[in-house]
Amino acid sequence: MANEQSAKMLALIPCLFEALDDPPELLHLLGSDSHVSGASGDVVLAASLHQPALELFNHRLMGFVEHDVPLYNDLTFKAHFRMVRSTFQSLLEAVAPYLDCRSNTLETKVLSTVWLLSNAESFRGVADRFGLSKGSLLHIFLSVCEAMRHLDSVEWPSEQLMKVSAGTFLARHGFPGAIDCIDGCHIPIKGRSEDRSSFINRKGYSSIVLQGICNENMQFIDAFAGWPGSVHDSRVLRNSPITAELEKMPGNLHILGDSAYPLSTFLMTPFKETGNLGDQERRFNVLHSTTRSIIERSFALLKGKLRRLKSLDMSLEQEIPGVVMSCVYLHNFIISKEREDNEIIPIRDMNFNFSTASQKRAAIAAWI
Repeated sequence: MANEQSAKMLALIPCLFEALDDPPELLHLLGSDSHVSGASGDVVLAASLHQPALELFNHRLMGFVEHDVPLYNDLTFKAHFRMVRSTFQSLLEAVAPYLDCRSNTLETKVLSTVWLLSNAESFRGVADRFGLSKGSLLHIFLSVCEAMRHLDSVEWPSEQLMKVSAGTFLARHGFPGAIDCIDGCHIPIKGRSEDRSSFINRKGYSSIVLQGICNENMQFIDAFAGWPGSVHDSRVLRNSPITAELEKMPGNLHILGDSAYPLSTFLMTPFKETGNLGDQERRFNVLHSTTRSIIERSFALLKGKLRRLKSLDMSLEQEIPGVVMSCVYLHNFIISKEREDNEIIPIRDMNFNFSTASQKRAAIAAWI
């Protein structure tokens, strides 16, 4: 008798699910009695097995690029995308030859990538905002980043441009012969799956090193990314391709670096503070520090403009250096389009061409 009753109740379950708007409420009703057992227990179990699977709700915004972005005023557009509209149009023209836009428009691809680089929004949130799946956004992001590396905005200067930079540094800061400044900064990344300890920097978090050399306009004339965070700045410089170019520089010109780098004829570092420095050496160090601070401000501008670099949480470890370099190229591109042209200041004839780096540094200190 009990078996027949149980069979009848089981047969009614599909009908009850169709009648009720909230199937979990049925489970609550059937199982509300703490003494449910036997046939009723079988009914509750069957009902739970019959409950339909829940699907993810689609939160994607449709028409964001076509309808919402055009309504942004100039200030709002620049706040979100870190550039004015005219610069963005130039960016579209520059990267268009390198992108396949059959599935999504060029504007959608570039806007979504720049938004992802410029804001600390989650990957899923950006995908929903631009009406894309996460897989599509990842493919778009990597392809646009690769296209940005064709911008040709990071370029080592000619000797003539070196002299122009030297004249500008001298006029602004009073330091003779300096054309650029060098330093390294850490780009935080998630813990590596392999060789994890080598990426832990001296501050205790995982990172890769971005070595940058910037000019007087806070543009990077050279950048090199990818070495683990535990590697010293001087070692990164020794293993970077730019070393060969630095060795070819005219003898009376040089770049500025902090004490982490070795003194050389093409790289001026401060005097070591041993407690017995003279007035000339102290003046040199003060002027060296104030002039060299432009590289630190350049890194701050880069990370402030493209905030994804403050924490680059990527699982595709092999793509991280390329993404970092894409940010450098985009940073330079924006500055080149939006800065005002500076007055060209010719370099004064000064002879700092010495055979040894120590002699050269002493002569500069005496000149200052």
